[in-house]
Amino acid sequence: MARKSKAKVVENPDLIRDLSTNAIINTNVNSFAARKRQLKVIKEKENNEQCLKQEVEDLKSELKQLKAIVDKIIN
Repeated sequence: MARKSKAKVVENPDLIRDLSTNAIINTNVNSFAARKRQLKVIKEKENNEQCLKQEVEDLKSELKQLKAIVDKIIN
């Protein structure tokens, strides 16, 4: 008799368990695609935040340089 390779997860009908590896597999393609979109948005926000931080640091550095030039001109 062939051994069953997958079983439904009782608490969630969109999930199945692979009995050979004990892994949980999401069979809901729409929720999977939605999660991938969500992760993409999160990554884009993180990248934008990092760019903004770098721009602020660059502006701080340029402001310090300008202050130094103004100090030299004044003194």
